[in-house]
Amino acid sequence: NIIVKAIKGDIDEYIYYRTDHHWTTEGAYCGYRKLCSEMELVPVDISAQDMKDKLKSADGFYGTYQAKYRGMLGVSSDTISYYDIPVSNYKAGDKMHDTMYDLEKLDTYDKYAMFMYGNEGLSVVDAVPDNKSGRRGELILFKDSYGNCMIPFFTYNYDRVTMIDLRYYPGSVKQLLKEHE
Repeated sequence: NIIVKAIKGDIDEYIYYRTDHHWTTEGAYCGYRKLCSEMELVPVDISAQDMKDKLKSADGFYGTYQAKYRGMLGVSSDTISYYDIPVSNYKAGDKMHDTMYDLEKLDTYDKYAMFMYGNEGLSVVDAVPDNKSGRRGELILFKDSYGNCMIPFFTYNYDRVTMIDLRYYPGSVKQLLKEHE
């Protein structure tokens, strides 16, 4: 409900892909801003020059709608944008990475899987230690694939973001929360 309210205020922006069911990075940022408001956090300002310098994009994205209707939509491809935000490390499942983005996916059909290396049951991202002003400890976030393009923004608010996708997490959530208090 929080996210829906945020999106309604930005309905003229390009917040959902034309050829896919996911929101764009711009749409995820709208949701992130609203969540920050509800969580009493200061959102990262994407209009700041250092954030503008981190903005990257890839053309030629055709998502799930395009795949389902096999090109019958008659719309042009989408552009995926993302902020190349540095992290200390990122663990997706059992694999360690030095970035939150699997850029090799940009050369495949499923370009959206580049965010957070696709969907894992449990993932952990550690933010870079500099610029710690206003950061809190750890955020534990229950998410689905929509969250994948929102997570990078939270690295400006938290030292660590732990993500649980209940569709793929085989462990005990109760035990995990106990371990992370």
